[in-house]
Amino acid sequence: MKTQTKPLAFSPRSEPKPPKSLGPEGKQLWKSIQIEYGILDPAGLMHLRTICESAESIARMREQIEKDGLTESD
Repeated sequence: MKTQTKPLAFSPRSEPKPPKSLGPEGKQLWKSIQIEYGILDPAGLMHLRTICESAESIARMREQIEKDGLTESD
């Protein structure tokens, strides 16, 4: 005799908030990616944080290049 198992109850998790260390641009990127993909797993959240931090770093570097132009050091 087979026993029927009930499907696991779905319990929605709250959407992870962006890390406080992110600036406005990083937080906006976090939110837009979360809207599209709804990342909940720890590894995915770690990657998302790295992506947002990297995007902020790139934005700062672009601003510096626009201000100072391309420079070379000896």
